[in-house]
Amino acid sequence: MKLLVFSDTHFGFGSGTERETEAFDCVQEALRQHVDAVLIAGDLFDGKTPSSEILAKTMESLLPTVFSNQTARVTEGIQKDLATVPQLAFLGTPVITIAGNHERRAKGLLNPVQLLERAGFVFHLHGNALVLEKNSERVVIHGLSGLPNHLAPAVFKEWNPKPLPDAFNILLFHQTLTPLFFAPNGFAMDQLPPGFDLYLCGDIHEAKQATFDGKPLLVPGSVIHTQLGKDARERKKYWIIETQGKDCTIEPHEFEEQRDFYLIEDNVEAQLALLAAQKHTKKPLVRVKLPKNHPLPMQRLKEQYQEQFLLSFRHTEGKPIEETGVSLDDQRLSVQQLGKALLTAHFEKGMLDTDRAHQLFELLAEGKTEQAVQLLEQTGIRRTDLKEQTKG
Repeated sequence: MKLLVFSDTHFGFGSGTERETEAFDCVQEALRQHVDAVLIAGDLFDGKTPSSEILAKTMESLLPTVFSNQTARVTEGIQKDLATVPQLAFLGTPVITIAGNHERRAKGLLNPVQLLERAGFVFHLHGNALVLEKNSERVVIHGLSGLPNHLAPAVFKEWNPKPLPDAFNILLFHQTLTPLFFAPNGFAMDQLPPGFDLYLCGDIHEAKQATFDGKPLLVPGSVIHTQLGKDARERKKYWIIETQGKDCTIEPHEFEEQRDFYLIEDNVEAQLALLAAQKHTKKPLVRVKLPKNHPLPMQRLKEQYQEQFLLSFRHTEGKPIEETGVSLDDQRLSVQQLGKALLTAHFEKGMLDTDRAHQLFELLAEGKTEQAVQLLEQTGIRRTDLKEQTKG
């Protein structure tokens, strides 16, 4: 069976800027491949509540899969009731996906990946599996949507997925997997369930290949550059996986639609001049790293090269440099995102953990005040305390 795999599309990233169509262009390029099924390892969207325009563009991008010639079909759900999935999803090429951390919402609230399933564009997995069949071949996709890393070991243990015999079994998940990515509170690879023929992990934006339990483990990486560091020099890819019995081949393909990225750390003006003389299909991303007391005329350079580059500056220690006092990265955050960040910062110092802080903000944003109060009461905060805090 021939599978198309990619991850972390972050639809909606750069909305309102020159970068807003990048992810859609790359995904549409990948979907022109003739495959039996499409697997997406989470973070389709850059935010939990994408705009109607982003949702419409996402559906438009996925629409060709609905009208493509079907060569494999979903025949069985394992802990998933296929009767709840619209018939549209069973037409054409199956698109199977999990949600990532960017789409995770408070319990009881619909996330945008679930919305795509209700519209019939994808199959969404979380603690369940789907069986794909092509002629006599069976491929089983076991999926777990993104979780806070500290909760993932217990959830994996409770779910306890088991590979099916006489089939090629894939485990699709979305976690900050250590040691492939350094993170103090990451999810350790050795806590994955054994016995699968292929492991696919979203969340990490740099593509990586490894092995676990003697089987291949693939991190597809993100479709676009959202973090502009040294690792961003690597070209972004989609992947073609071909299964044969219990074996598979994994082949990377670089996106032709992606922007080039350049990191400049010295001889800035000379290197910018050299880059400006080169031809690019799209404006490249250029990140300049500078020491604190630099004499470089940033505003003049931005104006000089605004037609050639998407130019940004950072201190050598990673802090943004913007003459307006607000970084371009911060400008793309919505009011809700900034509010959530502030709420998290406050509650990290108190009795509410980060995950519950996010849940609380989601409930308040949805106007579900009673559920928000109940969540606070679970932490020991009383209604009378809340009333005192809101007086005046």
